[in-house]
Amino acid sequence: TGSGTSNSKVTINTSGKVGIGTSSPLSGLHLSDGTNAGAPQNSGRQATLMIDAGATASADLQFMVRNGYNSHIFFGDAADPNVGMLWYQHNDNSMYFSTNASQRMTITGSGTVSIEPENGTTSSGVSGAAGGSLDLNGGTAFTGRLLFTGVNDSGTNLIGFNNESNGLVMYDYTDNQY
Repeated sequence: TGSGTSNSKVTINTSGKVGIGTSSPLSGLHLSDGTNAGAPQNSGRQATLMIDAGATASADLQFMVRNGYNSHIFFGDAADPNVGMLWYQHNDNSMYFSTNASQRMTITGSGTVSIEPENGTTSSGVSGAAGGSLDLNGGTAFTGRLLFTGVNDSGTNLIGFNNESNGLVMYDYTDNQY
């Protein structure tokens, strides 16, 4: 600990803010490369972490674990300590996103994105796979929908359907016909 002298590596100021690499911490915990890049969003809060990379190319937050283990970021409150979560599963390189204590979205190691249904009981949701496909799956209710908006009147939108044979529906805005 120190009072902010030029040789000090760690500073704790009179308001309890801790600075590492800076003698003038701007947040509860301020890690700096020694050059200030700017003020944090919530500088008045003690429970703020600021990583300040004013002289280097990036400010990084890295989680390192042994092979086969997972990395987590939890968002919680007094009623539920993990009501929101980001979870990286290293054994298959997938990332999971949870809100309201339920898994809502997954990105697999191969790049497939799946947005889970709110109640988790049907297969409705959106998923996309490599190769530019986007699959809308409404389960057995066939409620998937693809909506294009903001296309000018001279544009043409193509929607393709594939059930082991190629099919195509085309809407031409110039003639207002399919």
